[in-house]
Amino acid sequence: MKKQFLLLAGAAIMLASCGGEEKKQEGPTQAQMDSTIKATMEEHDRMEKAKADSTIAAQAKAQADSMEKAKEMEAAEAAKKGGKKTTKTKAPAPAKADPKPTPPPPPPPVSGAKAHADQNKDNPNVEKKGGAKRFSDQNAK
Repeated sequence: MKKQFLLLAGAAIMLASCGGEEKKQEGPTQAQMDSTIKATMEEHDRMEKAKADSTIAAQAKAQADSMEKAKEMEAAEAAKKGGKKTTKTKAPAPAKADPKPTPPPPPPPVSGAKAHADQNKDNPNVEKKGGAKRFSDQNAK
């Protein structure tokens, strides 16, 4: 009995020692590479969006500056011709609110594509017949 027990224990130890080797993986896993690529792409997209936003803002500022300069030039030309001497104009003050608000406009009439049957109802040249029949009514004679 001791021999069988020792033999069984020895076999178990041999099997346990052989199966414990883990394969060491070199480099990152696919999931790690995917997350790294995704983070890189998100960073690139964020940078491109910021660059585009700053370009749009710069163009808007340049356009506003040119419009302001054009207004100043028009005012200077008007002053040379003997018009009013104004360099900057103020926006008109907002009108006082009416005590009674105007009612909203009525909704537009319902329109749109009509079905073929609806169009025939409106056409006086079409002979009026009974409506559509059910399949069971068509076959019954």
